[in-house]
Amino acid sequence: QNNDKAHGQTLATVEMPADFGIEKSDGKREVDTVVVHTAYSLEGDQYDPKNLYNVFKRYNVSPHYMIDRGGTIYKLANENDLAHHAGKSKMADGRESVNRFSIGIELINNMIDLPTNAQYDSLAKLIIDIKTRHVIKYIVGHSDIAPDRKSDPWNFDFVKLAAVIEKQNAYAKKEKE
Repeated sequence: QNNDKAHGQTLATVEMPADFGIEKSDGKREVDTVVVHTAYSLEGDQYDPKNLYNVFKRYNVSPHYMIDRGGTIYKLANENDLAHHAGKSKMADGRESVNRFSIGIELINNMIDLPTNAQYDSLAKLIIDIKTRHVIKYIVGHSDIAPDRKSDPWNFDFVKLAAVIEKQNAYAKKEKE
């Protein structure tokens, strides 16, 4: 288990290293984008992180992080490694191959259910933590960068995410005073 400090809080992550879908890097990548995904397993318990990990392995893809329904954050790849999570993709500003400059985060969710409040809270904490290491300018959904191929994150509310991030930042600021 890894405990990184984020704004005075402890961000606990469970190590679940992927030996697939990743290109290791020795240097620091220039990252300015977080891509939010949703996925679930079609085999066994659809919300079991190990089952979803095995789906990623089968397709040789990997996010940097995965967040389960209870809000537990799993770290699959180092942020400086290039993880294959976005596929053929393009940002609104025209940049292609979004994997090169992004961090991918999978929320375990199906096409019908809503992401849980615990997932929003953990995602907000994780993004705040990532921003201590990278200058994040964009938080996008998979469907924003691959609209012809992808429809996720399903039932995801980016306005709610922004509000949770703002609330956590205000709380962290108040704690410092």
